[in-house]
Order: sequence, then structure tokens, then C-alpha cells
Amino acid sequence: MFSKLGLKKTCPACAVDLPDTEIATANTGAPFNCPHCGSRLRWAVGPGLLVSLGLALVSIPVAMRVSTDWPLPAFLAGLMVLIMTCAWLALRAMRPVLVQPAELRD
Repeated sequence: MFSKLGLKKTCPACAVDLPDTEIATANTGAPFNCPHCGSRLRWAVGPGLLVSLGLALVSIPVAMRVSTDWPLPAFLAGLMVLIMTCAWLALRAMRPVLVQPAELRD
């Protein structure tokens, strides 16, 4: 599912695609293991996260302004699109990095 959205992530140790469950829980901050080679990985944040945060912060006054002018269904649809866009940008900014190769683990 995530690869269709351009969110395909691969293990830096073995270059195998990571499962969607690891990508969906990317922002938990906990290290995880590659299901293929067993290497210990963690998520690193790229500059796209700042873009997502900036978009969210800039949109607050804009949303306050249009909330009085737009009908409620249009406002809620626009808000949903904004939230989905920010989440997509944040996930695009995250990449797996190697913490400990599998051959060094006990």
C-alpha cells in the first residue's frame, strides 16, 4: 500500500523492502529489526519533516480565515486533505538508518 504512495522504504543493510507495518509505525521512535537480515534499524528524520511542520503552521491562520467563508463540508474536506498531505510529507521525510548490523548482534 505505501509503495503506491511513493513511501517505499528499504533496509540500508540488505536493500530489501521493509513491510508496511514498519512504515506505518515509523514515528514511534523505537528501534526495530529488519525482517530479512535481522539488522537493528531506527528512523531518521529528513528536511521534509520541516516542510510538513511549516505547512501545518502556516495553514492555521489560513484555516481560521476560510472557516467563516466556506461552507462546513468544504472546510472539513479541505482540512482532511491538509492533514493527509502533512502526514504524507512527514512519512516521506523519514528513512531507515542502520543502528547495528545483524552480524554484530548476539
